[in-house]
Amino acid sequence: SLRRPGSAMKPIVYLAAFQAGMLNLDSVVPDEPISVPNGANQDVKWISNYDGQFKGMIPVRMALAESRNAVAIWIAGEIGIASVLRTARILGITTLQPYVTTALGASEVTLMELANAYRTMASGILTQPYIIQRIVPDPRQVIAESEHPSSPVHVDGLALLLIQEGMRGVVRLPTGTAHALDSSGFPIAVMGKTGT
Repeated sequence: SLRRPGSAMKPIVYLAAFQAGMLNLDSVVPDEPISVPNGANQDVKWISNYDGQFKGMIPVRMALAESRNAVAIWIAGEIGIASVLRTARILGITTLQPYVTTALGASEVTLMELANAYRTMASGILTQPYIIQRIVPDPRQVIAESEHPSSPVHVDGLALLLIQEGMRGVVRLPTGTAHALDSSGFPIAVMGKTGT
């Protein structure tokens, strides 16, 4: 079923900007009041951050780690929502609608699409999920008999590295929304993003 991903959509917005060469993690972006069109009657909706505050000009790394709504909307406005949707399709998400608020997760996705997009951002390889047909307890037997097609994603290598490092900051930075997951005892670097 379709659900709104909320802020889990933001890394795709940032990845689209990294691919466009518009930003890097040290770029400074505006966390300031911003509005979006609110329907055909020309009203506007003012975007707020979850804490109700704006921090002014801040580094991209901080904006992603703190999940700043105003910055995500600003980035989507700069690169265009079509660019965000193209990046989402590269990652396997096909259900999004072309609304500017899609940058905040207002457009619906399936859980499978979202999980697969995150796996693709982490690995750089797009593979369609598949169902395990059987489990064979004898290690000498072949467990998987069919090949599952996979291919590298068509994302600039630097852009992929930037989003991976940015999502590590969501966990590692003390103000990151997933900082509670930070652990020096964990054997691998953890990447993540909070969302609905």
